[in-house]
Amino acid sequence: MSNGVFKCDGIDYNVSVVGLDRNFEVADTDATGRTADWKMHRDVVGTFYNYTLKIVVKNGDYDSYNRFYSSISAPNVSHDLIVPWNSESLRFDAYVTKGKDKLVLIKNGIQRWDGLSINFIAMEPQRRA
Repeated sequence: MSNGVFKCDGIDYNVSVVGLDRNFEVADTDATGRTADWKMHRDVVGTFYNYTLKIVVKNGDYDSYNRFYSSISAPNVSHDLIVPWNSESLRFDAYVTKGKDKLVLIKNGIQRWDGLSINFIAMEPQRRA
């Protein structure tokens, strides 16, 4: 991967990753809850690994940055994502509901946007109970 960190939908965008956070959620079914004696009963589905990606323009390549922005903001059900996972890579389908970046320059009618942050949420658990 030329950006060295991620691929999205099989495309290696020429962008710089300035932050990659991961989090996990051990999810339960609706059958989870407290019993009459207040003991917790869990019906675990599995573990979801989700990522927050922060990217910036690499070497003035606003075209690649804008292509990634257009792709990731399209109304797709999910994206095929490859991200670091411990000493390996993790590939999974993830959905995106929102992202944000900022306008950094307007010069001669040309807009320059940068600093995109996106949350990728796993479509299904990567580890099942």
